[in-house]
Amino acid sequence: MGSNEQDREGLIAEFELERELARRAEYDKIGRLAPNLRQWDFLNSHAYETLFAGLNQAGKSTALCMKASYHLTGIYPDGYDGPKFKGPIQAAIGGETAQSTRDLLCDRLLGGLQDRGSGFIPESCYDPQKDIVRLSGGIANQIDYFLVRHHDEHGHFDGMSKCMVFSYSTGWQRLQGYTLNWIGIDEEPPFPVYDEFSARLNATKGRMDISMTPLRGETELYLLFENDNSGIRALVNYDIDDATHMDEDHRRSLMLKYKNHPLAEARLHGRPVRGVGLIYTMPDDLLVMDDFQVPPHWPQIIGLD
Repeated sequence: MGSNEQDREGLIAEFELERELARRAEYDKIGRLAPNLRQWDFLNSHAYETLFAGLNQAGKSTALCMKASYHLTGIYPDGYDGPKFKGPIQAAIGGETAQSTRDLLCDRLLGGLQDRGSGFIPESCYDPQKDIVRLSGGIANQIDYFLVRHHDEHGHFDGMSKCMVFSYSTGWQRLQGYTLNWIGIDEEPPFPVYDEFSARLNATKGRMDISMTPLRGETELYLLFENDNSGIRALVNYDIDDATHMDEDHRRSLMLKYKNHPLAEARLHGRPVRGVGLIYTMPDDLLVMDDFQVPPHWPQIIGLD
């Protein structure tokens, strides 16, 4: 073989290597992400249940998917100081509908159908052909569950994590009876759904993370986290001023867009919308008493709503 031919083959090999390195760098989405300080507060929360309440389109779901990737793979980055699972986990992740769960969570974690391996979970951690189980019927490309290679603290493979996929619009029955280590929920579920999901973690002392914009006001769920002093639950508020990955012009334009807007508290500041939610923000047993005979001298009124 002549020197020209050898040089040509060397250039081809070098080109292929560079292309492969570029592809891997492009697919390494989790490695390229740089959470802001408030996202790190959520990621590093040591509470058993953490509610990340924040503005729209500012990285709440992204942070939730990052946390899912960490726990499912056992690969925790520098700067992470939150709880760590010691071995493979049984997990579940979902949102309000099957379509939003597919588009906002599954495709972020795994990459799209034609681009598996390009999501937050490294492509080396699962086989798209064997480890992703799809549902038949329903929306296209809906996933039932997927398996992920988990690694110990030394980076060695120690088993497969399993992550079930759900949408809570169909109710809480999807996870009924399962024992889980971690649950991730995108956007606020009805309280009975949250309560049933929370019970799936009792046996393992597992963890739950919820990312949401509190458009429904001071609901039972929001107040449960806001008023918790036990350390079991934590509320992490994510305000537009915390979204430091946005430039100043972007934040200013959003402030102008939602000036005098009825949903501005939630969409900009991650705080409950006023005028919706519970009327009485305290437990019913503090407001209701047993029947008794009203003394005739008591003043009485008739009220209509």
